[in-house]
Amino acid sequence: MMARTKIAIHLDGSLCVFLAFMFLLLPLCWVLAFVLAVAVHELCHAIAILAMEGRIYALWLGAGGIRMETDPLPPGQEIIAALAGPLGSALLLLVSRWMPRVAICGAVHCLYNLLPLFPMDGGRILQNTLALCLPVPLGRKAFHAFQRILRPILGAMCLLAVFRWGILPAVVGFLLMWRNRAERTV
Repeated sequence: MMARTKIAIHLDGSLCVFLAFMFLLLPLCWVLAFVLAVAVHELCHAIAILAMEGRIYALWLGAGGIRMETDPLPPGQEIIAALAGPLGSALLLLVSRWMPRVAICGAVHCLYNLLPLFPMDGGRILQNTLALCLPVPLGRKAFHAFQRILRPILGAMCLLAVFRWGILPAVVGFLLMWRNRAERTV
């Protein structure tokens, strides 16, 4: 039997600003649907990590998302743990008849997290897939080159989307870059 471990939860002040911004922009039912979709996503990550006998020491909650502090996993297990969240988000489509807002939020959250930028799930999947397929130095170079190319492309796409759909793509782009910046400083 596994010993019980306390999980430290760290709240960043930016989370309060982000939630206040969400309450200003969206109706309460959409904010609650988003929070539920994020909770399911992160719970699926946690279940996958614990199922592979990993340990979770801390949760960091901020405007850039949720980060789990865990034991390092081998690349194959890291891919499974990274895929578990988007899979859980995609499975929310099964409840679309009863909770359509949650299903929509889950689908958007799934697609957003599958973007191949580190530290998001898609970036972790790409990084660990390269680690499995290529020698370590070549895999690292390929991953970093891909990141340097993709970041400005996604930034430009968010900027163009602002002209088409308004401020929401700008907010998503800002959060994407904020999360990426925060991970590079840790």
